[in-house]
Amino acid sequence: MFTVKLLPSQVPSMWDAIKFASRKAHVTVEEELPKYLNKLLHDLLSGKAQCFVRLSDERRLMAMSVTRIILDEYTGDKLLHVDSLYAFESGDKEQWISDVKYGAKFAKAVGCNRIATCSTNDQASRLAELVGFKERYRYFVREVD
Repeated sequence: MFTVKLLPSQVPSMWDAIKFASRKAHVTVEEELPKYLNKLLHDLLSGKAQCFVRLSDERRLMAMSVTRIILDEYTGDKLLHVDSLYAFESGDKEQWISDVKYGAKFAKAVGCNRIATCSTNDQASRLAELVGFKERYRYFVREVD
């Protein structure tokens, strides 16, 4: 197994899988989904977002993540934010740790000193803790009447 970062030119050939994984990983209001996916495609093609894939030795898609380089709103530091993570096939703890190390190398290469993520999925939260993430805060949203 190996993990790679897709080039923007490779995104169109993987777009169906990226859309599927993003829809599964994000809790999004259905009406907002077209706008979200349109922005995601634009950001991936322009390099504002990155897509990482884990492939089996036979080049079967096993997992996918979408990241963005953002500024930490509290410290002003640059960080790699994992927007979505989806496993097409489960991996063991060592594989997930290897994926995080790969992401950390990328983060360091682009000047980030942290990787962050958020999720409403309990399984994803447990996985994040399993590979060394620590909870910083919880984020809640309410519609304005």
